[in-house]
Amino acid sequence: MPLSADELAAVDRVRQLAGGKGHPYCEHDYNIHRWLTAYGGNEEETAKVLRRHLNIREIMSLTSLPNAKGGDIDEEAEKYAPLTILGRNRVNDNKILLFEQSGKIDLNGVVDNIRATRFLRMKFRTMERLQQRVEQEERRQDQQSGGVLIMDLDGLSLSTNLLSVLAGPYRILWGTLFEQYPQLIQQIIIINAPKFVNLLYQTCIPFIPQDYRVRLHYEGQNV
Repeated sequence: MPLSADELAAVDRVRQLAGGKGHPYCEHDYNIHRWLTAYGGNEEETAKVLRRHLNIREIMSLTSLPNAKGGDIDEEAEKYAPLTILGRNRVNDNKILLFEQSGKIDLNGVVDNIRATRFLRMKFRTMERLQQRVEQEERRQDQQSGGVLIMDLDGLSLSTNLLSVLAGPYRILWGTLFEQYPQLIQQIIIINAPKFVNLLYQTCIPFIPQDYRVRLHYEGQNV
């Protein structure tokens, strides 16, 4: 449903406090509403973190990032850790599906070949593309949209290398993305989960925001 009058008023107050009036990102009400939701409706705290995000958007040129290629983006990294935006969930649903073949991630490739800054920028580009799709759906139906991330763990093997990547590069990656794109991913569905999924959960839980933990759903014979 559309934002209520009270929600729109809160959005406008935060927009003013954050100095976001006239900024394309902030002129889309649902973007600010996501930050408000993530910070429990605390308008001052929301404005503070949103102002920081707007600075990051300017420094990293995030608005133009969806169309960026080469340069300081590690295009090769996509083959080691692929994350694909599939599109709208259903015709009558405005959620956007994302699919990651997590079990097929080339851990050695991630460790040996990926340059952290360019890899992170590539993931920011994916999130900005998701951001664009979500905004399109929100304009189409005038109700909050978001991503549904499906993570396929088929083929995943337990190893010290896996735990090191999860506790290192992936912790930094997803911790940063969750922080900079709060509420953009509405649900995370784990499919083909292995028997050791609880160990993976304990490794990942430190960088998963509290409100995201209730959105994790597991599907698979081993869960």
